[in-house]
Amino acid sequence: MSQGGQDPAKPIQTQPQWQSASGTSHPGQYSRPYPVVPPGIESLVEVDEVTFRKKVFETPDGQILYSVKQDWECCGNPLILKLKDPYEREVLHAHLLAESGCCNSYRELQVEAPPGYPIGFVSYRSKRGLQFSISDEQREPIFTSQIKSHSFPKKPTEICSVQGSHPIGRILKIKGKPSKIVIQFPRDLEAKMKAVILMTYLYMKYRVDEINSEHHSAE
Repeated sequence: MSQGGQDPAKPIQTQPQWQSASGTSHPGQYSRPYPVVPPGIESLVEVDEVTFRKKVFETPDGQILYSVKQDWECCGNPLILKLKDPYEREVLHAHLLAESGCCNSYRELQVEAPPGYPIGFVSYRSKRGLQFSISDEQREPIFTSQIKSHSFPKKPTEICSVQGSHPIGRILKIKGKPSKIVIQFPRDLEAKMKAVILMTYLYMKYRVDEINSEHHSAE
């Protein structure tokens, strides 16, 4: 959200590092501070659950947060994700990063909000299933998650602390017509990390679809 005439496509640079949840403070009134969030993901600040269906992220009461467009580059990046708000503005962007070497393997997803400003990274490796590591913009590992391609997303997926022992969120499938994916995380989790977790789900889905496609081709 732009303030003081700033370009809404750029992060707010003139605000202090912390601000109150209400934006104002009054004597004797307690106000919980939170980090200033990038423009476009303010709607994630107070939510603890997001649903995904028909390429749209919504709140449990049906408020549309973001529509998802998945793209790729011919002979280049195999995954580009663009999340647009209800006004069709791209507020979240993610793309795979190519590793050095002759094979140019793509194993890490860079998440940006707004586009061009990294807020986190998601990497994966294949070891007893698929292991995903979620890091902040400084590449400091924050969360970890492990899935199996044959059971995702049928079985609930836990997002754990970096030590892997303390669950902080879940991804689960709710059956219905149509079915939907529910992504849960703590309400007080930083909005940037909530956004990275949403992208993590899309990255998990991409990798599982990729593996299932390879298996079908081999049959």
